[in-house]
Amino acid sequence: MGNSIQVSALIAQQRFKLEYVQACQAGGGTIRQYAGVRGLTFQSFYSWRLRLKRMRALDPAPLSPVRFVHLAAVPVAEHARRHPGVRPGLDG
Repeated sequence: MGNSIQVSALIAQQRFKLEYVQACQAGGGTIRQYAGVRGLTFQSFYSWRLRLKRMRALDPAPLSPVRFVHLAAVPVAEHARRHPGVRPGLDG
């Protein structure tokens, strides 16, 4: 935490919230799941996280990894050969 503040400088309520946010980050689930299990609203938890980031009490790393799926374009003729009877496209 390069430009971070010292945890000891936080008031008790901020330290409590910081512990929750850090536990959520370590858990690997989503904010919505973590907050819901603990009886918190997604909005309030997200607000805590944002305030702690602005105070530089929290690393700006995301709570859960971003997942990308590689998509490749397939020529229509190849699609027809692989999937006979299935029309290409998204129009269902």
